[in-house]
Amino acid sequence: TQSTGANFPKTLNTGILKNFSTTPFETQAQMRTPFILLLLTLSIATAFVTLEKDSRGIWWFNRDGTTFLSKGVDHVSYYGDYCPKLGYSPYERTCDSIYHSNHDLWAQTAARRLKSWNFNTAGAWSDDTLNPYIQYTHILDIGATAGNWKSFPDVFSSTFINTAQKIASTVCAARRNDQNLIGYFSDNELRWPAAALDYFLNLEESATGHKVAKEFLSARVNYSAVDNEREFMISVAQQYFSVIYSAIKRYDPNHLVLGCKFVDSTASFLLSIVEGSVSGGKFVDAHSIDIYNFTPDRAKMDSIYKAVQIPWIVAEFSFRGGDQGYPNSKGAGPIVPNQQARATDFATYVGDWVSAPYAIGYHWFEWVDEPRQGRFDGEDSEYGVVNLEDQVYQVLTSKMTEVNGNAENMHRSASL
Repeated sequence: TQSTGANFPKTLNTGILKNFSTTPFETQAQMRTPFILLLLTLSIATAFVTLEKDSRGIWWFNRDGTTFLSKGVDHVSYYGDYCPKLGYSPYERTCDSIYHSNHDLWAQTAARRLKSWNFNTAGAWSDDTLNPYIQYTHILDIGATAGNWKSFPDVFSSTFINTAQKIASTVCAARRNDQNLIGYFSDNELRWPAAALDYFLNLEESATGHKVAKEFLSARVNYSAVDNEREFMISVAQQYFSVIYSAIKRYDPNHLVLGCKFVDSTASFLLSIVEGSVSGGKFVDAHSIDIYNFTPDRAKMDSIYKAVQIPWIVAEFSFRGGDQGYPNSKGAGPIVPNQQARATDFATYVGDWVSAPYAIGYHWFEWVDEPRQGRFDGEDSEYGVVNLEDQVYQVLTSKMTEVNGNAENMHRSASL
């Protein structure tokens, strides 16, 4: 049976818990209902996208009454990647020349290109200038802001809670009426600890998370180490997702919460985190994961969905080409020989993914290739649908157009 994390407080002192509970708001009672995807009829039109489940799978439900999958490209940006070795961004210089520094003209062109390839979403890290022209997601980086991107935040701390409230009150509040926004990613590839109890016990003794972990152990002396680790991970996830869900929905009740973009390496303990996200309430509308393999690992994802029936979006995947002179010395994802291989592998990956009933979308990483001399972290790979000269990879995008155009039909035949 599904674990609810109910063993967590047991005899835990609730006086400790009250100091880091999520900020209450008027819809808190709604949050505590079980996770349900509303089955809506096509005759109902809404101002903002929602999620729908029918006998064939889970879908986005658009404001005009149509259903769709989110088919996106990440980091659709005029600026591309800054190259420290060059002292500038090669793609930005290209755009300055072609579009005469007119960012709106570039945005209209980029949105038109995406739509011509049957993409319908600008993914994470895309420029706001695109927002009037195409649906988009937005990444909030709440955990990374509360701590740093190299380590997992103390989700029980007032710093984490206050950071979530601050970001939601500014970023989300400003977007609450944007009908092109389909949802938020709370973070990117957080470093979820494989051994959560040890991680929090090793924080400074004054840290709230350390105190919570210590109190948790003292209340569970008769349980095995394996059970304790699992239940504590569920509690950590419940705290992370409930704080963020509460903050976002307080300031923007109109848009969906799409999870934290898990990195695929969390696979061994991902189920515990997912269980925590729906333990004691609904704290996420969908989950997201970055899977840089030749296939999206359906066996693993199917098993997670069978345990916790919640929709998923692949928020990053890609195939790096080896035929355009890019070093590809650093970066995630398979390196394939040429554009035809990229196109073929894209079709195989997407076909496999959208045939899952829980798959609500996929976002390709990324819009433009990285600088050959490396970006800020040294990545130097051929990821783009356009190159650094803003020239389209025609073989790749032709196949994307075909596959994207058929994605909803493939999803209608979804099965586990």
